Amino acid sequence: MASQDERIARLTAQLSGGAARTAAGAKVDRRLRLSENSGFLYGHMLRAAAKTGAGLELTDLESSLVGLLRVADMSDGQIAEVGAVYTDAVAAKTTAGLLPQAVTSTPLEQAYSFEDLARDLPAMAEEITALPNYRLVDLAELGEGAGDQVDSEEAAAARVEYGGGAIAVVCRREGRAAPPVDAIIPAPVRVEYQRFHAIRVGDVVLAPSAEIYWSSGAGTDQGEQSFKSREYGGVDSGETHSFDSGSNLFDGQIKHSFTAGMQCWEADQSDDQFYDDLRGSMNDIARWCFGASEKLIDQNEDIEGSSAFLSLVGLIATLIGAILGWLKNEDDLFGEVEIAYTATALHELSTRNEQPRLHFTDGGNKVDLYLKVVMPNLPAIDPSYVVWRKLFRLFPSFPPLWGDRMYPGWQAACTPTLGTSLSGQHVFRNAAFRDRDNRVNVAESYSDSGFYGGRRVRGEPRSSTDPVVAVHENAVLACFTNAEDGLFHMVSTFGDTVTLDYKGPAPTGPYTLVSHGGALWLISVDSDGSLATQCGRSAPGPSGLKEWLWTDGPRIPARATGRPAGLSYNGNLLIAYRGTDNDIYIAHENGMGVKVIEGRNFTSGPAITNHANKITLVMRDAAGNLVWSASDGTTTDAWPVYTIPDSACVGEPSAISVNNVLHVMYMPRY
Repeated sequence: MASQDERIARLTAQLSGGAARTAAGAKVDRRLRLSENSGFLYGHMLRAAAKTGAGLELTDLESSLVGLLRVADMSDGQIAEVGAVYTDAVAAKTTAGLLPQAVTSTPLEQAYSFEDLARDLPAMAEEITALPNYRLVDLAELGEGAGDQVDSEEAAAARVEYGGGAIAVVCRREGRAAPPVDAIIPAPVRVEYQRFHAIRVGDVVLAPSAEIYWSSGAGTDQGEQSFKSREYGGVDSGETHSFDSGSNLFDGQIKHSFTAGMQCWEADQSDDQFYDDLRGSMNDIARWCFGASEKLIDQNEDIEGSSAFLSLVGLIATLIGAILGWLKNEDDLFGEVEIAYTATALHELSTRNEQPRLHFTDGGNKVDLYLKVVMPNLPAIDPSYVVWRKLFRLFPSFPPLWGDRMYPGWQAACTPTLGTSLSGQHVFRNAAFRDRDNRVNVAESYSDSGFYGGRRVRGEPRSSTDPVVAVHENAVLACFTNAEDGLFHMVSTFGDTVTLDYKGPAPTGPYTLVSHGGALWLISVDSDGSLATQCGRSAPGPSGLKEWLWTDGPRIPARATGRPAGLSYNGNLLIAYRGTDNDIYIAHENGMGVKVIEGRNFTSGPAITNHANKITLVMRDAAGNLVWSASDGTTTDAWPVYTIPDSACVGEPSAISVNNVLHVMYMPRY
């Protein structure tokens, strides 16, 4: 790392308009002059140093920016020296074209906070994202091979020319819901170092091999991590090397966004800990800014289209490069990549099993890095934001009229399953779900205005599966696999009355229950995808519990995946399920499944109900939006599919029909 005298000399040369004292410094100068606002954060860091020297109070942002200099072991006196260089250059008017006038014209006494930055970021997006060393990738527009298109040869060349750059990766899907920022529950994500391919390294004559190692710092809005690999010795051009097991760029939680800075080095650097510390501090700033940017009114209600997010990615990359331009000595850095992903983009890469390829080059040496993203699920919506929608206009009248979203406000950790029961003249809508502590909850309603608040079943049992509500002989049953004893429980519940009706062996796969022909049918998916059925009939028992007699029903050959759905319809028991080919099938209890909807690559099992005397299905399509279809069941080709507007979701949907109104519940996808 450069001495304080060397740092001050480099900074003075830069701000006075003199020739850069290092090759890296020359690249930084070109980078700062690319556009008016390239050095926006860099300028505010220097201005904050000047405020420190003047003994002025710092804002939250200014304190964070000065903290970057303290990471480099600079004392307050040395930070004041940096500030004095800035003050002298502003007074001499030599910073034009290098630092934004919006920064240099602001008096030191004036505060500039995180909130101010969040306000200013959107206006810079068009300028920042148009820079040659900024690459914006929308995975929704890319087909197979998207991992190879995250970076490009042109972007890598621009990073060489301007001493670094940024890549922002988003996935803009239509129909995405955008709940309040606080409504997102983090999801686990792991980004692994997989392998690197040395396209060209070393000197053909003098040193044909190279010793390579990697360092990085990465963070999400939930935390940050740093990494340094071992040295890979004797690397020759054309060779591919795999990383050791456990080599992770990041392994943690994410809500909205992920940022990373990765460096490829030749030989060991004694002060690379500085890089790790610097990245950790930058992640602190980035994490706050990403959260603040989502609160801006003009941000399209979605981080995928957030101009503040896009601006911030570029400004942070420039700030890091500018600091390093005068803090570090010349080194053997092969290449550096600053990259940011939205959570949806990471999940998209994981789902497609695409490995992002990044180019590291100094203009001579060239090494490609391959990463692997493991992210099974998107961040979920806070359970308070379960959505309840109703279809008012009945077919065959079109277009369908879907009501606005309603939020029951339940603390659910899964989509509630729905059923209907009778009490006097009222038709009750019943629901069962588990809360965030996996306790079984029930709720009911007899009006269209809303459900009563969800409440835990007496005894507060925990469920290891998503509970299923079933209505049999007008008894409302919450059915679940008890997490304590591992048995299948059926709890009869209505109002404040709660009775344990049955417990016995639990199905080994996803299951549903449906009342049909005077019996309660338990339908489950076996390990081979076939559908197992059991027929249950009950009678009062001496112990107070009902005595249930279960007999094995027909086993239906199928290749089912996910939870099946059942419906008693015109004297027949119908079982709807998603096949392993992602098409939708319907089977009778004594027959093979018949494919009814194909070619749409469904991503959830169907919900099934009788709506207006038609078999009605609701499921999630390949884009993550809910669709519905209905037929009277007389033909196999009369299943038109319609999209439910504004219904991007996760998990399995549920549906019932009451008084010719179709009710759908789902967990929205942000």
